[in-house]
Amino acid sequence: MPEPIGRRQLLGGGALALAGLSTGAIVGTSGVASAATAATATSPGNSQSISFGWEVDNLHDNGADVSFEILEDLVLVAADVDVATVLMSLPSTAGFQEVLCQAAISRQAPPAYGPAPAGYLESPITTDFGKVAYYNPSGIATVGDGAPLQDKFVSIILKSWVPLDGTASSASRHVHTEPGMALQKGDYLMFHMDHSGVEVNGEMQVVLAYELGGGG
Repeated sequence: MPEPIGRRQLLGGGALALAGLSTGAIVGTSGVASAATAATATSPGNSQSISFGWEVDNLHDNGADVSFEILEDLVLVAADVDVATVLMSLPSTAGFQEVLCQAAISRQAPPAYGPAPAGYLESPITTDFGKVAYYNPSGIATVGDGAPLQDKFVSIILKSWVPLDGTASSASRHVHTEPGMALQKGDYLMFHMDHSGVEVNGEMQVVLAYELGGGG
């Protein structure tokens, strides 16, 4: 049985930092995610929300990260994340476009990045669970993480087939999650996009609901 190949491991940082992009341009975007339901958390008198967006103008077998520091102890109640891709130009050959989008926490330290071009976030391996065991009696080509990774709360994969005329090749996804995670001053939130295949533009819009206090 073939050994599983180590897959994508992420986490990224700064105070608002951008890193890991080998080509193209990154821009901040001021739009709010389409579903702001995260703002209606528990304890109405204490809940607050923030939003931010970022866009990578040229995702083409590369990746980028963005992060910011937590300045107060808080509980991350909910997150709404919208991600979307669109073609930059018609491809010379038909093929897949694939974009991995993740969100995670770096505890008490600025995030670490993997090397270019992907710039993966380097998440720690959990100590609460064992390694991943694969059962593969047919010897299928397998790609996956070797162990669960700690403190990721969003992981989205966008895939679409891109024909020569570009028809129906864009991809988008909305995810709502309620992690209920205690964060401390000095932790970092970080977000990642990386790509393989046909060149695309990628955008992520995020709304976070939180309650001050309760950092553990």
